[in-house]
Amino acid sequence: MKNSLLILLIAFSFFSCKKTEKNEIEKKETHLKIDKYVSLEYGSFDHNGEMIYYVSPFVVENSDSIGKTIHEHSRRISYLLTNKINLDTLNKLLPDSISINKVFKNEIANQKFVDYFKKTVLPNNQSKEKFTENEMMMIASKFFLAEQLPENKYGTRICSGVNGIDDKSNRDYTLLESVIFDAIFTRIMEQEKPTAKFMDNLSEYQTFAIKETENQNSENRLSEIRTSIFSSMENDKELKEYLLTYCSTNKNNIPIEITVANTVYN
Repeated sequence: MKNSLLILLIAFSFFSCKKTEKNEIEKKETHLKIDKYVSLEYGSFDHNGEMIYYVSPFVVENSDSIGKTIHEHSRRISYLLTNKINLDTLNKLLPDSISINKVFKNEIANQKFVDYFKKTVLPNNQSKEKFTENEMMMIASKFFLAEQLPENKYGTRICSGVNGIDDKSNRDYTLLESVIFDAIFTRIMEQEKPTAKFMDNLSEYQTFAIKETENQNSENRLSEIRTSIFSSMENDKELKEYLLTYCSTNKNNIPIEITVANTVYN
């Protein structure tokens, strides 16, 4: 009888803790006020004697539990603010800060943005979106953008957004993009470590692409170089290994899962 009672008490305690934990999570999500954690920054700079004014969203420093989580992975939120907020509209409204703030509040209150934000900040509240390794590499490759420099030279930069994604795709890659963006920049910014092997490979791919297209006319050449580099980075083994390791190490704080299969069934 005592043993049975003990088992019942343990079971009750277990489910009680689970219920309390669930209630705390739901409470956090319900009271998650996005405008408490993001805001707008106004600035200007001189361009050939002309003052250029701009406005851009940024992550607010906040010491509560949600604020600390955001701070730990602020690049992911910054990615959402840069790519899922209509910055062109905000800048076109300058210097009307009242209208800008109104539009910004509407943007961050949009249900799609709210969902992105909640999944990024509270990734374990619901089932995680699944993406294949192929999709991961396709998205990752699009952050490496070749550009034409003065004197008919070329270089490659790591962008804060993906380039060349097929708009006809039925999949929303936003959460995958934000995680991959964070992963790539996290590694690049680790200055105490040797240069990432995938960055060394990128230099080789760029050299090869430039050489292979030297007979192309300037109009088509940049496009060919970009396509070549995208393809090379999509198949880069070191980049793939690093991203898989990153996603595995951070599995408890990212809103996605990477599957080995080539097809994901939702």
